[in-house]
Amino acid sequence: TGSQYIIKISADNTGASTLNISAVAAKDIKKYDGAGAKVALEAGDLQANQYYHILYDGTDIVVLTLVKQPANPNLIINGQGAVAQRGTSFTSATSPLNSDDTYLLDRMLLVSDGNDIVDITQETSVIPTGSYSSIKFDQETANKQWGYVQILEAKDSASIIGGVASLSFQARNNSTTAETLRAAIISWDSTADVVTSDVVATWAGAGTNPTLATNWTYENTPSDLTLTTSYQTFKIQNISIDTASTTNVAVFIWLDDTDATVGDLIYITDIKLEAGAVTTDFKARPYSEELDLCLRFFQRNEYSTTKSICMGAVQSSSSIIGLFQFKEKRIIPSLSSTFATSTGWDFRAINAANSLAAMNATFSGITKNSSLLIASGSAHGAGANGIAGDFRSATGGNGIIDINSEL
Repeated sequence: TGSQYIIKISADNTGASTLNISAVAAKDIKKYDGAGAKVALEAGDLQANQYYHILYDGTDIVVLTLVKQPANPNLIINGQGAVAQRGTSFTSATSPLNSDDTYLLDRMLLVSDGNDIVDITQETSVIPTGSYSSIKFDQETANKQWGYVQILEAKDSASIIGGVASLSFQARNNSTTAETLRAAIISWDSTADVVTSDVVATWAGAGTNPTLATNWTYENTPSDLTLTTSYQTFKIQNISIDTASTTNVAVFIWLDDTDATVGDLIYITDIKLEAGAVTTDFKARPYSEELDLCLRFFQRNEYSTTKSICMGAVQSSSSIIGLFQFKEKRIIPSLSSTFATSTGWDFRAINAANSLAAMNATFSGITKNSSLLIASGSAHGAGANGIAGDFRSATGGNGIIDINSEL
């Protein structure tokens, strides 16, 4: 009597249960209800691979508390969709479009059975308690499937390759037609970080998992996850990441239904992938930290007639060179600008007579964290080598430079 133990459960209980402890023999396992009375367990009160603090009171074994495991690091970046450098809403009329195999919210890759299948929005109202945002999927084409994908780079995938991992997320819907998701951890077994981003080769319809693109493999057997109009936490635990020659790992969550109607909504948030046999609590990172992680893969810089993009110096009467610096990327990125191939750049020199207007500009000598910006055009003045100034937009509105090293 009075003995206490910490136990690990090997399987979910399915109802009233007993426990046989040496020298005590089999005893009923009870819990306290809201009135403080001991009652029998209900199905799911004990969950596999979780630890519980129990007490033998001389008659029964009583569950006192679930022993919470410390939260493991989350391998998913931006699992609430809080970072939105490209925008907060994506449709068939935005840039980027809501098309198949397109990055939208940071680190979120949309895959879909065609283009304009689903609109994507950063949702800040329909969210679970404690979450900043969710990702809203708004069905635009009836009876078509879509999915969320995040591909981990090889350096982060290494922590779970050859071991076990667990996936969790929260989700809900607003209808009875878009009501079933499936989810999987998938592995890439070819050259590290040189992946096929469109992970689906063929959408197979309701009840059948999509055929993955070559070199992608399901690490678990996906099953139906039935949604309601309230948030639920879904857990897929103890998944062996054991496909031979795996170099990258991805999370794939998709709509299994093929009877969704236009306007059906699904919300997904708090996506977490972690090492280990069980899921632990989702803990949101500080926004500044989440943004910093996203910047390793993508960065958007804006400039205007009043906001410069970088400093530069006059090289001749019609030529300017500047050094454009940015957050270090995982590889040498691609750079694109709304004005890079048009006469959309001005150089505002310290001495106005040496300013240049309506220039073409190109990026050259790109590294992981910088690029030369070389521009040429018609001089306002004679130009003097070495005169300093800054690059700005020559036209109204903002210019954009996208720095991209997504997988």
